[in-house]
Amino acid sequence: MRLTRRKLLIAAAMALPATRVTPSKAEPDLVWTGTALGADARIQFAGVPRDQAQRMLREVLSEVERLEAIFSLYRPDSELARLNQDGSLNHPSHDFRLLLQASLHYEKVTGGAFNPAIQPLWSYLSKHFAVAQTPPSHRELQELLALCHPPGVSVSPSRIALRAGMALTFNGIAQGYITDRVAELLAAHGMRNILINLGEHRALPGRPWQLAIDGSLETFVLENGAIAQSSGRGTPLSLDGRWHHLFDPLTGESANFIGAATVIARTATEADALSTALFVSSPAQREAIIKRFPEVEVRLQT
Repeated sequence: MRLTRRKLLIAAAMALPATRVTPSKAEPDLVWTGTALGADARIQFAGVPRDQAQRMLREVLSEVERLEAIFSLYRPDSELARLNQDGSLNHPSHDFRLLLQASLHYEKVTGGAFNPAIQPLWSYLSKHFAVAQTPPSHRELQELLALCHPPGVSVSPSRIALRAGMALTFNGIAQGYITDRVAELLAAHGMRNILINLGEHRALPGRPWQLAIDGSLETFVLENGAIAQSSGRGTPLSLDGRWHHLFDPLTGESANFIGAATVIARTATEADALSTALFVSSPAQREAIIKRFPEVEVRLQT
């Protein structure tokens, strides 16, 4: 299974402009659709000269390829794959260190709900349900969770090391991080009025975008911000769908407290991490996380 099928994509409602907003007719929108990070992707340039948009798109796709080569679990030569295989990584790239530091930060502030060290559990369960439908035992899950302990990650500017049996994943934050890097690249060139969808959505300043939350009749306007959604429906493991890729950090079982968690935040990195954390959290833990982030909007589906 692909890393980036963790989420349900948020329907862009045809990326229509918000009510009472009239886009410029001088330049028709340029819409690129394709695949990035193993998922459907879409970037819409509103009112940008076509030749300029096409030049920027080439830079964007080159940046996505560069970052995916760092963070992918499925490329044996990626930094993440080499760290998991060897247990250590010398001279990690700047982007790898930034994303790891962000991951450990969100692990701390969510009380462990967001956990970049969950990969041993994910790897085991994906293989288990590929050949059986009987759930693993409580003892098996607890033994696996013992390997998913973030303090076992040692980080320095020149070296990252893992305790024996550990493995990391940036599933739950990498799409947001890469979306933000693309947004920063475009903004550095003075670009505006762009909606980026690389698994998470990020809108540059300028034009508002009317979006619809997947699995809901609710719509909202996104302007100069980001949105991410987490749902167990994205990657089911068992045939009945009760076991999926988003795990309760206390039990090791798939979390089924709610149907989906959607977060609107300043950055796609934050929206991505928090939507994951809120989905897997118990009601009490979820309330505590929301209180820590009063500036974000949260929409929960039962």
